[in-house]
Amino acid sequence: MATRYKCPYCGENSTLNDETFRSQNFEIGAFGIYPNISLGYTQIVCSNDECQKSSFYIKLTRCYYTRDPEHTTFSIPSGNPIAPILPEYIPSAICEDFNEAHAVKNLSPKASATLARRCLQTMIRNFWNVKEKTLSQEINAIKNKIDLDTWEAIDAIRSIGNIGAHMEKDINIIVDVEPDEAQLLLDMIEQLVQEWYVTRETKRIRLEKMKAIGDEKQAARKGGSQITQTETENPA
Repeated sequence: MATRYKCPYCGENSTLNDETFRSQNFEIGAFGIYPNISLGYTQIVCSNDECQKSSFYIKLTRCYYTRDPEHTTFSIPSGNPIAPILPEYIPSAICEDFNEAHAVKNLSPKASATLARRCLQTMIRNFWNVKEKTLSQEINAIKNKIDLDTWEAIDAIRSIGNIGAHMEKDINIIVDVEPDEAQLLLDMIEQLVQEWYVTRETKRIRLEKMKAIGDEKQAARKGGSQITQTETENPA
């Protein structure tokens, strides 16, 4: 077994093997008028030495003979997998709203959408130094600052039902949305983090390295010139 698994506790990727993966199924049987029942569970142990916590996935199956089997599943920890880990240089307010929006996406899509809209507004204000009355106005304000494809994607999100309507008002108003709409907002935020913050940081690091190399070369040339001058002034 060589399946990759992201731990819901620490976010590290693990490779599942016989030591980290256990699965078993129990046939409970039939009880009079009650259906055949089976209980299956899977335990996954995080391979990160600093975590090593267990996740459990449990599935209860009931078969009534007269219709397709019914399945009930739940997991420990419950809820969604943790959000993709954002780089440490991303402002904490953005990270907190992004992580919470991910955590409640399936439990409450409307709460997730509310947090995601606030996260998007914080990003626009922080990165582009734009502040308008509504999120919709702020999106318009950055139209000429970003590439057309990115702006059109953001504008497409704005056109979605209740999400778009409430971008014209207070971002903290709770919007009744579907889970896939909430996920669309989160996907867009993750993409913008990459295009804005990660790209800028990568550029900054690259330029710093280029400057450092240039400074080293210049210092080396100066050192060589001084040695040559000393040898000329004091011939052997």
